Amino acid sequence: ALAAGFALLSVACGGDSETDGGAEVPTGATGGTSEGTTIAVSIGEEGPDSMFMNLNSATAPTGVVTFVITNEGEKEHEFVVLSTPTAADALNYDEALDEVVEDDYTVVDEIEEIPAGSTENLTVDLTAGHYALICNLEGHYRMGMQGDFDVS
Repeated sequence: ALAAGFALLSVACGGDSETDGGAEVPTGATGGTSEGTTIAVSIGEEGPDSMFMNLNSATAPTGVVTFVITNEGEKEHEFVVLSTPTAADALNYDEALDEVVEDDYTVVDEIEEIPAGSTENLTVDLTAGHYALICNLEGHYRMGMQGDFDVS
């Protein structure tokens, strides 16, 4: 997973794509096209108490955004897009349930099940503003599966 992360980082500015098991996977953000913007997202675990959500870009222009989410971990995850002015690491959190209180925010869309080793696409039409991207499975947000995303 670490090597894949470095590979993603090394081409993140290029806007190119690479083949992964026959599927074309974007490696850089594209913007200003009639098809919208593509954002590559890698998710997974770094250890028993640490998880990650890495975006190749934390910004996009207003309009259609396709998140291409690759689960590089060994556990199932989810991907939730919340519209909120609140920073992703400061969301209202229910410690008893060990998850973010999604009802306190506008859920734009989500993919509830992303199996280990798989890639899923989520296409949303985003207006200008701030979004928090999270995995809200029990404990995953607390262990680092979150990211800020801004649209202008």
